[in-house]
Amino acid sequence: MILDRLRGRFCQLLQFSRPRGQGGSLRASPSRPSSPLRVARKLVFPCTEVTSVDRDFLIYASTLTPAGRRSFFARVKEGVDTKDRERVRETARRVADICRVKGISLITRVDEGYPSSLFDLADPPPVIYFTGHLSVLDRFSGAVIGSRNPSGPGIEFTERIVSDLVRSGCPIVSGFARGIDQAAHRAALDAGGETVAVMGSGVDVIYPSGSESLARRITEKGCLLSEFPPGTPPLRHHFPQRNRIIAALSRFVCVMEAAEKSGTLITVRYALDLGREVFAVPGHPLYPRSKGCNLLIKEGAIPLTSADDVLETFGFTSLRGRGEERVRTSEGIAEGKEMLSLLENPLSPDEICARAGISVSEALAQLHLLEMEGLVRRMNDGRFVRALE
Repeated sequence: MILDRLRGRFCQLLQFSRPRGQGGSLRASPSRPSSPLRVARKLVFPCTEVTSVDRDFLIYASTLTPAGRRSFFARVKEGVDTKDRERVRETARRVADICRVKGISLITRVDEGYPSSLFDLADPPPVIYFTGHLSVLDRFSGAVIGSRNPSGPGIEFTERIVSDLVRSGCPIVSGFARGIDQAAHRAALDAGGETVAVMGSGVDVIYPSGSESLARRITEKGCLLSEFPPGTPPLRHHFPQRNRIIAALSRFVCVMEAAEKSGTLITVRYALDLGREVFAVPGHPLYPRSKGCNLLIKEGAIPLTSADDVLETFGFTSLRGRGEERVRTSEGIAEGKEMLSLLENPLSPDEICARAGISVSEALAQLHLLEMEGLVRRMNDGRFVRALE
């Protein structure tokens, strides 16, 4: 199967063990709605109400390595003695104090407002640390990623794609690395849009150096976020770990340039596992920076030649300029109005399908369009509701 072959190829290139999963294609299939708060408590806490103790445990867990977290959560399920509780409480208090001093916000996975798409991950971050506006992630967003050593045309095309996407109301998610990532962030801001940078360090440790001005711009208009506590240095193994968050926060991933063994493909692997759409910019077969993209397309990724390739996949028929109306078919407008009338109260995708008498794929396509318009929002429990005027 296409997906199996692609995953197998990536695992071979990136020296990962082959992931388990069902075969298919690179075209995303909708994931089942989850109950995030219930999942979070099941993973960590047996209690039914969120308390300050719960948050302390999650903040403490955010200071550990992934292996350390698994071990810690296993001990929590078995019971924690007084000495451990005191250590947890002291660590959480220290981290919270540092955040207050540095103007950093934090939200744990048992808090309202935690990005619901992160619960698509098998290991959602215990805490998200951020500066700026986390509410940007309430909207339909997409990732734009690629080489740290891109070509001139690669930068130019990234700027064009990003500019068109943000003018259509789509925030851009990327990893703040040099090259394509930072070009995507800058293009989003220059076009008057919003962007989210997912860091491989603490949000107060700006890496790469010399990027402080861009970080400030992102904080003003979008969001700088990390699962790592303040003061965490940009260690090498943090970046693959960060890539899963980029994939989870995005409804689609655009690969602009990537070599055959590019680290960008790690993000693509996570995107595939999460059922996200994958787009790739085709390039000359002899051009090293295009080999990764061409491989993706060969195995089923959607060729990316303009922003319309993305927008039409999710139900749009054309772009709009800033301040103009999007162009839609009369049928699409009628469907959108009918969907909105159902969402005065929160509903799951399954409930929407039952009430509207449509398929899951049709429902999700309309929900994506309405979410991109800012007319509906996705709640933490996976349900959708009409956005407040």
